[in-house]
Amino acid sequence: MIYAKCIHGSQIAKTKDEFNRRQDEEHCVYCEGETTNSHNGTNTLHCVPLNYIYDCLKYGDYIAVVDVESDDENYPCKSSYLSVQLSMSKQTITKIMKADSKEAIDYVFDNVKNKDIVHDGYKSFLSDELADYFAKRKEGHIR
Repeated sequence: MIYAKCIHGSQIAKTKDEFNRRQDEEHCVYCEGETTNSHNGTNTLHCVPLNYIYDCLKYGDYIAVVDVESDDENYPCKSSYLSVQLSMSKQTITKIMKADSKEAIDYVFDNVKNKDIVHDGYKSFLSDELADYFAKRKEGHIR
């Protein structure tokens, strides 16, 4: 199972050097291939199973894929992500992509595989074109 989180573009560092320089910022900074630590060392960094990521768009317009060891290949089918989110004090990010993109939508549907359990809670945050693309992927019209 893949876990992810939504972040703001202002939280993204493009290079390791930039990532290291920005560690004292108010909000956590993320960079592909780097490990972000919570500022106060407590379990404050959250992530959700990939099928819930579009329920979290209110937290940012980018999707960051979190490196979480999970032997479970089955995504949960609950009505809310709150009972299945993970909290941790550090997260390694393997991929960052704009949530409002075909790349991100395809990534979610291609990896979750079961279109019926992909939530669309904040699909309205997507552009009209990509909200329509999301709906078509969910309906199974695009594979």
